[in-house]
Amino acid sequence: MTSSVAGNAANRCHEEGWLVAGKFAVPDAAYDYAWGRAMVGCNQLHCRRCGSRVRSQAGLVPGRAVLAPADLYAQNDWQSLADGNILMTDSDARLYVCACNMHVQGSLYRSIADPGGENDLDPLPPGWHCAGHPTLGIPTNLDGISVDDHTDFATWVRSSLAGQSIAQPPAFVGQYRSCECERLYYLLRHTRLTDTVSRAVATALGDADPGVRVGAAEFFESAPGAAGGEALARAVLTDASAWRGVQNPFRKRRTLADALSRALAQRLIVAPKDVELQRAIQAIALWPERTAPQLLDALVLQDPRWLAQHAADMLAATPNGRVLGDLLYVLGPVLGAAIEAPALAMWRTGAVDAPTFRDVVEQLLEEPVRGRVLAAM
Repeated sequence: MTSSVAGNAANRCHEEGWLVAGKFAVPDAAYDYAWGRAMVGCNQLHCRRCGSRVRSQAGLVPGRAVLAPADLYAQNDWQSLADGNILMTDSDARLYVCACNMHVQGSLYRSIADPGGENDLDPLPPGWHCAGHPTLGIPTNLDGISVDDHTDFATWVRSSLAGQSIAQPPAFVGQYRSCECERLYYLLRHTRLTDTVSRAVATALGDADPGVRVGAAEFFESAPGAAGGEALARAVLTDASAWRGVQNPFRKRRTLADALSRALAQRLIVAPKDVELQRAIQAIALWPERTAPQLLDALVLQDPRWLAQHAADMLAATPNGRVLGDLLYVLGPVLGAAIEAPALAMWRTGAVDAPTFRDVVEQLLEEPVRGRVLAAM
């Protein structure tokens, strides 16, 4: 893989970088980083205390002998030390060492931003942080594809979302369907081509393949402020049949509306005054299927009065005890005692049987409202 890389380090891992266990990836390329949902280890960790770059190797842990971090850091070939004395093998773990400290990451992953408290049995070394990753320069070559003003991003994006990428991305780019497109967008986000990538994904929201559509929605869930994200609202308002009631090919008991509603909820965070987006969120909330709980969180922040007024309609459209629970859970803290009216309106729909309704009310409402609602049933 070849690439021209700009000299600045404009990209930084979220949560200040991640330490990962042995079975998770630490990318080889310096420009690769943890942009959000990408669960990869940071390859640009540095220590503020000693000024060294943190080294790591999968499958190793300290052995019986006590070796100072500085001495181990100075050794070039750690694998040759894995005789059980200085180092031992452990396929689940990853050894991290700087010139003044070391750490073994044995369980999944951990963010630098959460180093642990006083009672943490395995605190992170102080001073470790993501020092930044170099941005890609244009033109470049990424995963076997020439990236410049003439790149056919529409074909690249569509092939990736369809699970048949024309590129050759590294193995860690396969955690979910939209991962490759997200990586491409975030690696190029400081270049003139980033909007071209996200707009190509927006076009894919209208693709004939439901797997491509759900992948495009997942992209905008991860990158809600990306150019082209306004197409999410249009998908609800002008192309509802492509999403409503359509089975998600990758998640059992989920429809495409679930993926679309997640993306819409995230989009509202970055575009809270988008009137068309608000209309779309209210419209999808009334579809006859359970949408993502994040959508209710967005609705209650956007317009709790609207949600309270339409809670009964939503439950009638999707008669489900979980939907009832979702509605009471988000409305209760906001409305307080005023939750009584929408709760009784939901009961009068007859959408949920009495035992289920009573159980949900007893779990989620507080006295004296709980008693009044139960007495009115």
